[in-house]
Amino acid sequence: MRAVGTLPIELSDAVLLTALLLMFTHFGIPLAYYCYLRNRWLRRPWGIGRDLSYKRKSKGVTLGEIRASKKVQEQRVCSGLRSN
Repeated sequence: MRAVGTLPIELSDAVLLTALLLMFTHFGIPLAYYCYLRNRWLRRPWGIGRDLSYKRKSKGVTLGEIRASKKVQEQRVCSGLRSN
């Protein structure tokens, strides 16, 4: 006989409770950590500003420059073929 005041727990109930505990641990702790970090760090000013004196070190090539260089290369190739 069972003692008075104890809860009847079957194996399926124990498995269900274990699954719920693992699910809470798997999803709840990272979610709580994310909320903690969001409230603590994301709301602070980041100290980011534009540097108006910044000059980039490389230059992007435009489509017009590519077409112009291809025309020059074609002229060189065609002029080399004519002279031979």
